[in-house]
Amino acid sequence: MRNRKKLEGMYVNSTSETYTLAALASALRTDLDAVRFPFPAPASAAATERSERLAAHLDTAVLPVLRRQAPPAVVALVGGTGVGKSALANGLAGKVLSPAGPLRPTTKQPQLLADPTAAALLGAHPVLTKAQLRADPAVPAPWAILDCGDPFAAGNDPAVAQPDVPVGVWLVVTSALRYGDALTWDLLRAVGSSGTPTAFVVGRVPAGDWEIIRADITRRLEAVKLAFIPVFHVPAGASALQAVPLKCLEPIKDWLDGQLPAFGHPAPRNPSLPVAPLSAPLPPAPPLPSLAALAGQVKDLATDQLVHAQAVGLLRQATDRAAESLRAQARDALPGPPPPAVAAVWAALASHRGPLVDVAEAGVGVPPHRERWGSGLDSLGRAIDDAVSRTAAGSARAARVGMATAWRGADVPSGSRELAEAVAPAAAREAALRADELAGSDEPAGPSEPAGAGELAGSDEPAGAGELAGASEAAGAGLRDVPGGPVAGGAAPGDAALGEATAHQWTAAVSGAVADPGMVRAGRLAEALTQAGVVRLVQAAALSVAAPAEILAQLTGEEAGVLVDRSRAALEDALVGAVERALSPFRQALARVDQEPSRVLPWVAERLGKVAHREGV
Repeated sequence: MRNRKKLEGMYVNSTSETYTLAALASALRTDLDAVRFPFPAPASAAATERSERLAAHLDTAVLPVLRRQAPPAVVALVGGTGVGKSALANGLAGKVLSPAGPLRPTTKQPQLLADPTAAALLGAHPVLTKAQLRADPAVPAPWAILDCGDPFAAGNDPAVAQPDVPVGVWLVVTSALRYGDALTWDLLRAVGSSGTPTAFVVGRVPAGDWEIIRADITRRLEAVKLAFIPVFHVPAGASALQAVPLKCLEPIKDWLDGQLPAFGHPAPRNPSLPVAPLSAPLPPAPPLPSLAALAGQVKDLATDQLVHAQAVGLLRQATDRAAESLRAQARDALPGPPPPAVAAVWAALASHRGPLVDVAEAGVGVPPHRERWGSGLDSLGRAIDDAVSRTAAGSARAARVGMATAWRGADVPSGSRELAEAVAPAAAREAALRADELAGSDEPAGPSEPAGAGELAGSDEPAGAGELAGASEAAGAGLRDVPGGPVAGGAAPGDAALGEATAHQWTAAVSGAVADPGMVRAGRLAEALTQAGVVRLVQAAALSVAAPAEILAQLTGEEAGVLVDRSRAALEDALVGAVERALSPFRQALARVDQEPSRVLPWVAERLGKVAHREGV
């Protein structure tokens, strides 16, 4: 590689932050762990393979080289005189390297402490023009520790403690007695708002005082909009030997380790990414792969993600269109003529010898026949529940088939059909058969008619007396006798339970409407029918059975129309809800294959391309 030495100490500027080339590669490698292409399109397999190949390329050929070339991250300790900066620096190094003193500015010139090999990788780091470099193997290799001294003291250089100094991390150090100094907070606001990771360290904290001090500091940080800055403390007496004991520094070291990946170094505490000690002899570095080629691979991968997102977006649009159409179909299942089975049961119950003949012909003053009427209304309720259950089950099945049909359409991306087959195999097979049947006809492809739709669609044929009795008997049995069993039209066994749940939901909604105070007039007829009986009358009227509507007028007066309208609206909501539950697996599958395109990939590709162009590599 041409000009390797320059590249080893190179810095790539992006807005106000500084990134090494190793940091770019590390950011890319971290982002690749989240890159996936779950949409089952043919291009997804190739994109996944490209992503895995790029990750392996980074692991084996790029990062091992760059991590040995990456300069250490500079952690700058800044604060007033005697607050424990030097003791903290010595503690981080595990050795007394910088003299400490509580009463006077001991550190006249800023000290930059680094491992010898790491120091060699600093190259022409700008901070070296302001600080004296001291190399010692005791300094943790990924870090270089900058003891800035007291920027406020006479004779010291304040320029090293400015926010624009290119350090990796700021540790603003103060003491329990001086944490409220205005100069300290001016400095904290300056570096904390610069975009560089910043922490506040309070030293010499007496035992038992930390909670009070931390609460006050938290309040002050919130007041200056710096609540995101972490706050650490060092107990009083910890720096008696001019080096803070390592155990006291564990929280600070853990936080510092978490910042390392931004500077091209893996966190030392992550066992999956071990760090080779920089103080060990460095073998000859293998040639770094072409940055231009690497930038091209990253750009291709970013394009793959964009294509994947566009495919999912097209499928989402097709899903939304189909769902709206299917919801409209469910709303259209509401009755015009009454359901034949319900009308037949009512006719049988209100016939000359039927249990509800008195209700059908009576006025409010007719003596109640509670038991007889209750039995008749129970039979009517079973007929209503059965009709609604079958219609809801059919709507659910039609919704699945309709969505599977939509996912086979010409306006959806390749892979949608395979996804539908994985989500709802039976619905996908039926959609395929329907598509084959319509292949040679002019009829537009669409979802099949809901099973049980005829229950609410009505019939023009009058029912005879024998048919009425048979219908009443069949309605009395209903789905309750075969829980979980199949329903008409080939719906899935689970549709029966969904249908029953929909019927129960509608009944509960109508019960709530009937229970409104003042909705039903007091009287002997109302007392005999009970609230449950009135609910069944409202439901029958909502299904366009005429006689129950007349009885409701006696019970509620002008409110009858309001009850019926509310009941119809509740039925519409219940049927649409059944459709939505049937479509839920499709929406869940769509959510699983969705992925927001990475912002890191195009960012890294752009910067790698600029570096490659500038360095000719």
